[in-house]
Amino acid sequence: MWAGYVWDDIPTGLVPMSLFGKNLGIPTPTIDYFIEEGSKLLDIDFRSEGRTLQKLGLSPDNLISDLMEYTH
Repeated sequence: MWAGYVWDDIPTGLVPMSLFGKNLGIPTPTIDYFIEEGSKLLDIDFRSEGRTLQKLGLSPDNLISDLMEYTH
């Protein structure tokens, strides 16, 4: 049962949150820990397989303006 959460929540929720934090200068040590441990546990690179900023249609260079445009 717990594996379903790992397979779903890490790549679709934690990976984007970690990337938002990194690009906005906000540390996310707990999120990063769960991404790394889940990746080791299931032998999958969730950082590359998950929802990256590019996969969400966002640019790391223009993250704030992209988010503002996306939410308005």
